[in-house]
Amino acid sequence: MQPFTRHETPRPPPDVVLRRESRRSRGSQVAGARLRLYRLATRFAPLILATAIPIAAHAATLPLQGVFLDDDEIFSISFTLPAPDNIAATSLGFAGGIDANGVAVPAGGFATVLSLFDTTGQLVQLAVGSANSCAAAPVDPAGGFRWDACFTAAVGAGSYTLVLSQDGNVPYGPSLSDGFSMTGQHDFTGLNYLGTSARFINADGSQRDGHWAMTVSASAVPEPAPWVIFPTGLALLGVLVRRHRADPLSSTSSGEKS
Repeated sequence: MQPFTRHETPRPPPDVVLRRESRRSRGSQVAGARLRLYRLATRFAPLILATAIPIAAHAATLPLQGVFLDDDEIFSISFTLPAPDNIAATSLGFAGGIDANGVAVPAGGFATVLSLFDTTGQLVQLAVGSANSCAAAPVDPAGGFRWDACFTAAVGAGSYTLVLSQDGNVPYGPSLSDGFSMTGQHDFTGLNYLGTSARFINADGSQRDGHWAMTVSASAVPEPAPWVIFPTGLALLGVLVRRHRADPLSSTSSGEKS
């Protein structure tokens, strides 16, 4: 009778065990990250869809609000007027106020520039807030300036693009295709007024912020197509993902070598 012999599976060296555990841990971290991103997208999906829904046509006014992260950002909205009309645009973010929906807009935003381009892309109206172009604008409680921008223009039927930008970032030429003067200079206000890298600095050196608000009105307010508004929702999700995501691979991928 043969003595009973126990066969043991050879144990891997300790460094192999550590590598396996590391891969296993990294796999669970990836799964956790995907789950967090899925939950984040699900949480903010209604907000993204809301930005894609066309605003009702034939309303008296179209209030818009948003936030810039850099000095050289612009907001543009394209629309079509079926007949000659008087179109008016007013910014509210600098001194604050109440928009057409009765929503309070806080003061403290940047001085604004409003530019209107026609069907051919030619500049037909320019309003610069710091030039005191809007006599009806309220006075900013902090600095005493009246630097919101506004205009009223009689225009013909056709397609138009309205652009809101920060003071100092004006159309680079007579055509929309020429772009804007400060594109690519994300902190030009800090460099111009303080000599240092900072954003949303007023001409007097005071610190402002990136929020803006604007109201557009006409006899039949243009109805922006869903594709005009939808990218805003996607960009918002991108910002939220970047701000809320804690990258689980940053520590393992940079520190581990196989």
